[in-house]
Amino acid sequence: MIDVDDLLKTLASVRPVFHSEADFQHSFAWELHRRYPTAEVRLERVLASTLGLLHVDVFSLIDDRSYVFELIRTEIQNPRGDDNHWDRNIFSPRPRRNHWADTMC
Repeated sequence: MIDVDDLLKTLASVRPVFHSEADFQHSFAWELHRRYPTAEVRLERVLASTLGLLHVDVFSLIDDRSYVFELIRTEIQNPRGDDNHWDRNIFSPRPRRNHWADTMC
């Protein structure tokens, strides 16, 4: 079983802010690979399911078990108050409470 909370805490301690979704995805996938060197880890994978095609951010196959991850963006308040400022939306590995992605089974 993957300890996602611990993985996110590790990312948050190393890099509290990510500049894009791709940056966050890559860092998440790399940490997953670092912890499970024999795992198959893929980004932006399309999977067939009974619900149709699912687009997932990170797919991993570890010890014959499949794991899918949909990474959610956390928006922080822009300190300048300028909607055009580049840091209006920043990706953070800190999970939000009471915010769940739809189950993809």
